[in-house]
Parts: sequence; structure tokens; C-alpha cells
Amino acid sequence: MATIREIAKLAGVSIGTVDRALNNRGRIDPEVEQKILDIAKSLNYKPDKIAKSLAIRKKKFKIAAVLNTYNNVFFEDVIKGIEIAGKEIEEFGMSIIIKRCKDFDADNQLELIDDAVKEGANAMAIVAINDNRVIKKISELHHNNFPIVLLNSFVNSNDCIAYVGCNYDLAGEIAASLLNIISNGSPINLLVFSNNFNKMLGNKKRVDSLSYRLKTDYQNVRLQSVIEMEKDNNLNFNKSKDCLLKYSNTDVVICPGAETSKYVINAIKELGLYNKIKIITYDFSEVVQDGLLDRGIIASITQNPKEQGYRAIKVLFEYLLTKTIPDKRYTYIETQVIFRENLL
Repeated sequence: MATIREIAKLAGVSIGTVDRALNNRGRIDPEVEQKILDIAKSLNYKPDKIAKSLAIRKKKFKIAAVLNTYNNVFFEDVIKGIEIAGKEIEEFGMSIIIKRCKDFDADNQLELIDDAVKEGANAMAIVAINDNRVIKKISELHHNNFPIVLLNSFVNSNDCIAYVGCNYDLAGEIAASLLNIISNGSPINLLVFSNNFNKMLGNKKRVDSLSYRLKTDYQNVRLQSVIEMEKDNNLNFNKSKDCLLKYSNTDVVICPGAETSKYVINAIKELGLYNKIKIITYDFSEVVQDGLLDRGIIASITQNPKEQGYRAIKVLFEYLLTKTIPDKRYTYIETQVIFRENLL
């Protein structure tokens, strides 16, 4: 691996001059600076992280994580991953600021983003609410060279250094494949419950991917309806019950995320349909675990929220340390399927 000393020798300058050129410190002739940069590039020079960390430690960088909800089972696991990464970067003088948001409240999220900047955040992982004002704010930060990672949540913008989260298209395709296995080629009726489309575009991508795969490959699976859930959990329970009564010939139900699944499952139980209707869930929680163990739930498609939180912070850490941007804009965390047997 090339060193600063080698670059200095080839350029015919001092080590200090090379340091000024590589770290854009000024006080150097532009032609000499360009010569040094060209040599460094030709040698594929990478900064020494240990030496770099000595300078970084003095800057006491802060990385903010701005969520889209306040109390949610899935995002509690995301926070655990963020905190693990936070512990690892402490030795570099960096710290984490975690901002919990009122559930899908764009006004509150905008306030939290502004607060994080005022508190000295140097980079930010945002679980972005799909709101034009939030998207505009993210774009403003990005174009002011403020490093942003979009965490878990898609929005219609590429103004970030990376997206870190689940592959919603793949999650929909996996659900379709599970339905094909369950049906064994016979006709079955499906009911899909989903978290809100408008606030989280990923939810729509997942359902669209599922629907497309069913139409193209598994036409024996009839998608009867897609029901969007609300913020009101009592309403979600009643809506689930009403839809199950309306579509009384349902064979399989797909439940939404870890937090909302329990209201659909409770409605199924109250109607005496538990262990009669087959259930697939997204994400993992105590309710899902219990359902898998008692065979009420066939499988759960999980998206490793802890790893999502961890990786988002590490991407920002690498950027602050070495200005490294991931080779791929989309860093997808592995999607897994959990069956009862995984828990025994």
C-alpha cells in the first residue's frame, strides 16, 4: 500500500506538502498540488485510518439519526443497531444523536432535522417520511454538502450518499414465492394488509412487487384486496375484522410490519379463524414469534432492522473518516424468511 512518504519522494516535496495537498489544507502551489494528487491516484493511495482518526477525534463529529415514529417495535431494533455502531465509533471521538418522531408527522420530522443541525450534527441518517417538504429539506442539506443516508425509507429523491435498508421489491417477490409453495398450484384467495402507502413508499413497492409476480407467474393466487392500515390501532383491528368478514373465502392473509400485525392477528382470532386461515407476516416481534411457535403463522419475512441501523451509521462514519461513498447507492440488507423450525 502506498504511503505519504513514497508520494513525497516521487513528487520531490516534503511530507508536510503532501499532507496539505491530500487534505486540502491550502498554502501550496496549484501545479504542485495537482502533481501530488495525480501521483496519489496512480498509486491507488488510501489514507491511513489510524493517522486520520487522530485528526478526526479532535473534531468530535456527531451523527444524527432521525426516525419517523416514536414507539415502534421494528424501529426499536433499528435503534439497537444504531447504538451498537455508536459504541464502535466512540474511540474516533464521534457520537450519536437519536431523534424519535411523532408517528409519521412531517412537521415534527422537519423540526427534528433542524434541531439536529443546530445541535452540531455533521451527518444524518433519516427514516424519511414521504412528504414533499421533507424531501426538499433533504435535498437542501445534500446540495450544501451535508452527508445524508436514507435509512429504511424510500422517497422520490437521489439526494443522498446512500440508501441503507430492505429491498422492498425482493420482499414482495419472496412473499409471492411462499404463496406459490402454500398453494401447491391450486387456486387460493389472498388478502393483503399493508402499512400506509403515502407515508412510506416502500410499503407500496412491496405490494406492487407481490402483485406483479402473482399476475405474471402465479395466477392461481387470487389477490382479493389490499387494505391499508391507519395510525389508530383500534381502527386497524375493526378494519381487519370487517375485511375478513367481507372476504369470508380467504385462504391466506399477509400481515404488515411488526407493530401492526398483532391487530390483524387479533381480528383473525376473534373471528375463530386462527389456524384455519394461513398467515404470512413481515418483520419479527413477540406476537409473530408466538404465532410461528403455535403454527398459526406459516412464515415471517424479516428485514433485519438492527443491521439496517448499524450499517447506516457505519456508512456515515466511513464518509466522515475518509470521504468514502459506497460503490453502490443502494445498500440492501439481507431479507430472510423465518419458519417455526428456526426458533426451536
